[in-house]
Amino acid sequence: MTAEQVLCRETIKAAAQLDPAGAVYGLLAWLTTRKGTLRLGSSEDAAPAARAAEAFCRANGLGEPAEESYPRHLRFPPSTVNLDR
Repeated sequence: MTAEQVLCRETIKAAAQLDPAGAVYGLLAWLTTRKGTLRLGSSEDAAPAARAAEAFCRANGLGEPAEESYPRHLRFPPSTVNLDR
């Protein structure tokens, strides 16, 4: 078995053990440890954030969001939620 096959097998195994909340917090943890700043907000370009999500999902063996469920099944908190506590 090649090193690439071992890595692929390990990634698939890890993805099966990753819960959705763990993935969200893991993505945020990874973003806060990187050099540079990823700006998020209504006036920012979403492409860099999407590329970060794609890279994180790929590294963790997570697939792309299912088009039939994304974003229809997501619930978003109100934009007035205080994030500065």
